[in-house]
Amino acid sequence: MKKAAVLMIPIALIIAAAVVYLVSSSGTRLDMDGNNIRGIRIEQQPEFYNTGPISVTNEAEIKLITDYLNGLELKSPNHNPDEYDGSAFVFTIENKDGTERTIVHFGNKFLRANDEWYEISYEQASRFDEEIYPNLEAAYEHFHHVE
Repeated sequence: MKKAAVLMIPIALIIAAAVVYLVSSSGTRLDMDGNNIRGIRIEQQPEFYNTGPISVTNEAEIKLITDYLNGLELKSPNHNPDEYDGSAFVFTIENKDGTERTIVHFGNKFLRANDEWYEISYEQASRFDEEIYPNLEAAYEHFHHVE
């Protein structure tokens, strides 16, 4: 009986470690309710555009942005974001109750939300630059690139 109990402890520790590893490697996701959002202000830093931020209030565009952000698989960073240079999209999300939340989409590698840095895959992060942002840019004709 003692031998069985002694063997159970290392097995339980291995199982616990495996569960912790699987949960931590599966990633975190943002949990934004697009129906609760009044508007989203998007700024690019450093500022590459001469008109400043755009304000998105159209429900379909809010849904497009929140679906994208909610779909990102966020992981603990393997790299230090402070060691990177690049541009960032800063999303200021205004809820219908007046509260705000800021999310920083830094380059095609990092995301800062809930006061924490996360790492995102290039494939996921590049979707904003390649698919979503050009559609927003076209919708807001006043928002154009400075040559």
